[in-house]
Amino acid sequence: MDHLKITDLEWRNKWKVKEITVGEAIEKISPGNRIFLDSGCSEPPMLTKELIKNSERLIDTEILHFLSIGPKRFFKNKAEDLFRHNAFFIGKTIREEINKGQADYTPIYASEIPSLFLTGRKHIDVALIQVSPPDPYGFCSLGINVDIVKPLTQSSPLTIAEINPQMPRTLGNSFIHMKEIDFFVFNNSPLLEFHFDEPDDVANRIGKNVSGLIENKSTIHIGFGDLPNSILKALDDKKDLGMHSHSITDNIIPLIEAGILTCRKKNFHPEKIITSFALGSKKLYNFVNNNPFIEFYPSDYVCNPRNIGMNKKMVSINSARQIDLTGQVNAATEGYQFYSGFGETID
Repeated sequence: MDHLKITDLEWRNKWKVKEITVGEAIEKISPGNRIFLDSGCSEPPMLTKELIKNSERLIDTEILHFLSIGPKRFFKNKAEDLFRHNAFFIGKTIREEINKGQADYTPIYASEIPSLFLTGRKHIDVALIQVSPPDPYGFCSLGINVDIVKPLTQSSPLTIAEINPQMPRTLGNSFIHMKEIDFFVFNNSPLLEFHFDEPDDVANRIGKNVSGLIENKSTIHIGFGDLPNSILKALDDKKDLGMHSHSITDNIIPLIEAGILTCRKKNFHPEKIITSFALGSKKLYNFVNNNPFIEFYPSDYVCNPRNIGMNKKMVSINSARQIDLTGQVNAATEGYQFYSGFGETID
């Protein structure tokens, strides 16, 4: 018997006092509010769509996110008039707007973002998040994106959740209780997916070179981007690798199934992959669902240099834009324009 199994009808009836329509949810946001929007593939689609519909009412509203993969819809037709985005990391979907001055970037390390809000140095008014349905004890999982979501939700006076049965129930420090959610809307639809580009010949050669530098029993971190993700494919001759990485992608699955990524030799969280968010396809989301091998924690834990340093033979694989003859590496800008920002690279 699955003691964690509860039907949608049962939990919705138990918490019906908190359920509202998506229109009622956005009506609770006032002009000038600062909103945190769940990041990556956890972006709540119903709440986001309704938020955009109310853009003319919500004057001077600021939207915060770590990594947004779908903000282009915010910039259609009246780019300068629809909200104000403030990103903690620059993805390709918002890079142009930031460099045009239509959106903002806050330069900060991933490990330091939670404390910015938990200490009150920066405030938010509303958190819009997407979570799994609650278990019989009232706990929802933040699913594929824990990252900065949990600490920012803890800092917000108003939290509105989009509860989606298709959100995986991930393990670790990844839960939020229904008592911490002020209101919720129900949505049963597929999560957003993110597909990396397939590696070309150059990327494959880089992968082979990088693979030669990684020893067996190393613990690896994979940075965000097509190149670091593709390098995972070049690690098929390794043994007993571990992973302590800000994000994970579909490319970890073949390594786990082949017995390469085992985490058996890790000394910090042995036999566990430690991560903050998953970015990929439905296959990855199904893989992390109730999977005790993978644990999700906020970014101030995963990206904390002290915790990273606890891992023996730690190897960080990141992409860069430039490197000069003295060994200086640039990964954040192109000329005088922002490209990605800091993220977890410096951590």
